[in-house]
Amino acid sequence: MPVTSRPSTTGSKCLADGSVNRSFSHVLLYHGAYARVPAELGSSLHNVTPDALFRQLEWMKQHFDVVRLDDLLNMEDRRGTVSVTFDDAYKSVFDEALPVLETLQVPATVFVIGCTLSGDIFWRDKVRLLISAGHVERFVDWAEAFCAANGITKGNFYKRSKDPAVDSRKIDDLMADFLTAFGNTQEDVTRFCVDAGTDLPRHELLAYGNHSLNHYVFSSLQNAVQRDQIQANKEVLARMNLPVSDVFSIPFGGLDTFTPHTLRCIGDSGYRAALLSRGRLNAQNTGALAKLSGFPVIERYMPPGTLAEFQHQVSVLEKAALG
Repeated sequence: MPVTSRPSTTGSKCLADGSVNRSFSHVLLYHGAYARVPAELGSSLHNVTPDALFRQLEWMKQHFDVVRLDDLLNMEDRRGTVSVTFDDAYKSVFDEALPVLETLQVPATVFVIGCTLSGDIFWRDKVRLLISAGHVERFVDWAEAFCAANGITKGNFYKRSKDPAVDSRKIDDLMADFLTAFGNTQEDVTRFCVDAGTDLPRHELLAYGNHSLNHYVFSSLQNAVQRDQIQANKEVLARMNLPVSDVFSIPFGGLDTFTPHTLRCIGDSGYRAALLSRGRLNAQNTGALAKLSGFPVIERYMPPGTLAEFQHQVSVLEKAALG
């Protein structure tokens, strides 16, 4: 049976305009759930502490129907629902967020990067590690030809390294070579995402989803590589023998980070919808899901770090969805 939590009938006047609008479907996107973010990850990781997570989800339960993400695929009326997702499978999701989910009885879908399950380091964490260790200038000098050709500098390294115009697979390889060249092997670097399939718990509140094999920017990849990234990770998840979502989470999730071919590959791999990450509510909530290039899509947004900021965000997003 799907886990569904009905909203409380009291205390509903929490938004700035004094009301809660149940016309929309909310899908929340979390990443880290550290009480204290590790210094190596710096300040760029999207992180909501366990305490803030509890307050945000408790508030959502008071005003919306909590449903599993995949329930949205079959619901005729999705208005007034909220679903919870975590991207990248950071270890903090299981160590620090899962107790919150258990207390509140809120289900969640965790989207996994397959390469990390074999011990590889998530390439965006390599970027964060270079920044926190003060090695960016050294890396830019070391990879001078690539960085110059792609407009990468010390000042824009974090943002430019994930630009669709930059081959994220190539920069991942260069960072790995750089770390090795300067005496840092894979074993020397802390891995923050789950690094073994056996560490993904079978739990009644959790399902798992495909976030691609390496979390590269799909629009920077050749078509055949995009297909391989989706299919290879689907096979990784199948070997885990865990509940798996029929929804694919597109890395980065903005319109410039994938192509119509990406959506075709997702559909060809058997997925029923794709998750976007454009900071929006879902406004089409009766009948079929909204479509992009003919394929069903679901919008998400990333909650900020406090309950007050989150409540304000919901109010702003509602106004934007109302036009």
